[in-house]
Formats: sequence, C-alpha cells, structure tokens
Amino acid sequence: MSSENVEIVRALFERWGRGDFDAGEAFDPDVEFARYGGEVVVTRQAHGISGLTAAVVELLREWVDMRLEAERFVEVDDRVLVYARLRGVGKRSGVPLDHLEAAVFTLRNGKIVRWETYWDPAEARRALSIEE
Repeated sequence: MSSENVEIVRALFERWGRGDFDAGEAFDPDVEFARYGGEVVVTRQAHGISGLTAAVVELLREWVDMRLEAERFVEVDDRVLVYARLRGVGKRSGVPLDHLEAAVFTLRNGKIVRWETYWDPAEARRALSIEE
C-alpha cells in the first residue's frame, strides 16, 4: 500500500475545488456510493457513474454555493479517510451550513470503487475500526 491512493483522492478534491466536476476518470465504472447520517436517517445509495452523478446532483440542488474542502487525509489500507468541511446555504431555509464530515474512499487499481460519506466523522472511524 502506498500513498498513491491518498494522492488520487487529494487530486480529486483539488479538481472539485477548481469547479471541475468531470472527475469520472477517478472512479471505477461500477463505483458504489453511500451517504450516512445528517438531518435525515435515510441512507442514500447509488451504483455506477450515472447513479453517483445523480446522487451528487440531488444533494447539490438543495444548496446554494455548496463547497466541500478537504482538511485532512488518512490512509487506512486500501481506503482513504478524508475529513472535509461542508459549507453552503440551504436553498429553502436560507440557513448557512459549516460542518465537518468524513468520507471514506476505497480504491482498487488506482480507481475509486466505493465512496461513503458520513455526517458524523466518528461513524466513519468506527466503520474503519480506527481510533483517533
């Protein structure tokens, strides 16, 4: 295991930060996506690039000026844990959001095969069986 996986995920966040959301080359065509927690307990899951895109678009539609900024990357075997700051303003509520969440990216052969986001970073650590 090398830090190559961290660099792949870091480059993805850098592209997103520049407004480049066409990052399909980073993802395996059969990528799995899951979102856990938040204000609703419902788990959002998606499969494949089109499913992932639809899930992200669905989330973005609820916010004005949404940004996701990586604060820290932690390598855990074939996965990368990212602590990321989620900022935006709710379209319907007008309420600003500034929240630290966590994402877990699982990689195989240089491609992201699974992307999980956790509203509560402690849940991400539990999913990875790590303590910080």
